[in-house]
Amino acid sequence: MADIIEFMIGEVATKALVALPTSGVMKAGVVVSFNHNGFDPSTHSILDSLAHEGYAAIAPFHYHVIPEGVDLEHRREYLRDEQFAADFEASFHWLVAQQKVNPKRIALIGHCQGGRAVWVGATAKPDLWACACVWYGGGAFRQSGALPSPFESLDQITCPIMGFFGNDDKNPSPADVDTFEERLKAGGKNYVFHRYDGAGHAFMNFNHERYNPAATEHSWREALTFLKAHLPG
Repeated sequence: MADIIEFMIGEVATKALVALPTSGVMKAGVVVSFNHNGFDPSTHSILDSLAHEGYAAIAPFHYHVIPEGVDLEHRREYLRDEQFAADFEASFHWLVAQQKVNPKRIALIGHCQGGRAVWVGATAKPDLWACACVWYGGGAFRQSGALPSPFESLDQITCPIMGFFGNDDKNPSPADVDTFEERLKAGGKNYVFHRYDGAGHAFMNFNHERYNPAATEHSWREALTFLKAHLPG
């Protein structure tokens, strides 16, 4: 079961959600960026599933920058892409230092807000990741903070990328996904996109009204195959 731990991001004391393999055999490490609800049951389930597969998984608490009492609807007033990048880097080093994970065998994945954040991590800290998975990831054309937008920075990506998108989504829309694919293809990047008819945003969140079991099952199976290929044991 995933547990909350005390966690340092630079000089900032915060927390993270962590799940470790119960078998004692660790394949590699995965840094997870949560959806906009934070450490909700969906995030717990993702980390538990990764641990079951033999991965050490950690999700940093991105909301440590939001003052107490501020509603999450106002989170964008405080979240900045450079902070997401710092959260991911701290998580990477925690896996290496605390769990002795090979630094060449760490992936970055995320859903919804976390999917956009994966684009940030893959472009701002490209040398850290063996591979990355993005679910939905809307808003990636938008700049947030000092860094260029994720879309503007796609040329910085060096790791293989797998993306999962619903064809009924509006953010990103199918046209948005096409634009991303064109840019990645033009840059000679290693990527695979999966698209699902009848699926909208948040299709993998079992607490959401748009939960789509078929798209969830297929995307998670493909993601695990992708991780196994790029984080070999």
